[in-house]
Amino acid sequence: MTPATSAALFATDRSGAVRLIARTGEGFDVPGIDHRIVRQFILDHDDAGFSQIGAAGDLAVKVSFEDNSHGLFVATLPCFGDFNNDGGFDAADVAAFWAAWEAGDPSADCTRDGSVDGADVELFFRRWEAGTC
Repeated sequence: MTPATSAALFATDRSGAVRLIARTGEGFDVPGIDHRIVRQFILDHDDAGFSQIGAAGDLAVKVSFEDNSHGLFVATLPCFGDFNNDGGFDAADVAAFWAAWEAGDPSADCTRDGSVDGADVELFFRRWEAGTC
């Protein structure tokens, strides 16, 4: 497969950098097992076709490999409600978010639109008040 015809799984880290996790037709290190070639990614989704992200910010991805084996991998996505990543939703998250937001730090770009602005504040507080990612 060429990059033009392959599918890829990307993630954005807290700094806003986009990272390639794996691409179909390329190798993937299965932790504790070996190196395999990816054939397909299958994301869990609801009836409308949207990916299901758990309350803790995790996403289950089924990966099928060229040797007909497959595995279920869990990717933990940034949890903007728990901004300081301590497992709770409290005033420390608000303080950490405000410090990052005021500095224009990409980690405060909760909307992932490339700018740190009022929309990020709105999304952060919606998630923080709900106690969800």
